[in-house]
Amino acid sequence: MNWGALIWQSVVDPRAVARWLIDLRLSRAALVWAYALVVVLNALAFGLSALLPTPEAASGAAGVAIGPFVFAGVLAVAVALMIAALSWSGRLFGGTARIEDLAVTVIWLQVLRAVAQAVLALAVPLSLVMAGAMAMLASALGLWITANFIDVAHGFGSLFKALGALIVAAIGLAFVLSLLLSLTGSLNLGWIGYV
Repeated sequence: MNWGALIWQSVVDPRAVARWLIDLRLSRAALVWAYALVVVLNALAFGLSALLPTPEAASGAAGVAIGPFVFAGVLAVAVALMIAALSWSGRLFGGTARIEDLAVTVIWLQVLRAVAQAVLALAVPLSLVMAGAMAMLASALGLWITANFIDVAHGFGSLFKALGALIVAAIGLAFVLSLLLSLTGSLNLGWIGYV
């Protein structure tokens, strides 16, 4: 398996990648291990990006710093809730995805996120403007890839239904996460700039 080619194909033909991922029919045990791995990879990318100099740090602006362990915990909960939310919201739109289908696609999206974060971390010291443009491009591509993955997993045959399911899932996820974070008193974690 060529990881670079798979990452590139995720951008240019996300539907084929989604079908390929789903056709792997990974066991639940394999999905749990992959889930744990992407949480660790994203926490490492987050931790490394926190070590790089930023304009805020150079100006002496105060911010709340969190460690990669807290980030990993929050991300683990968020990814699990996102899988559940996409399953629920997709069914509202007539989707038929198995939880395993959504899990494998969301896990792969987290791999892509870790790669994007690593690239952005390298771009920040070179040029903030370039890094900002790359972050916007990564966000747009992430939305495109996610919508296609949801469409394939749920069998909608319509990107509009997939976007609708994504919006409903995001609203539900935002509500649940804000409720959980407010219960723990952790609303201001200082990671707004993370991709």
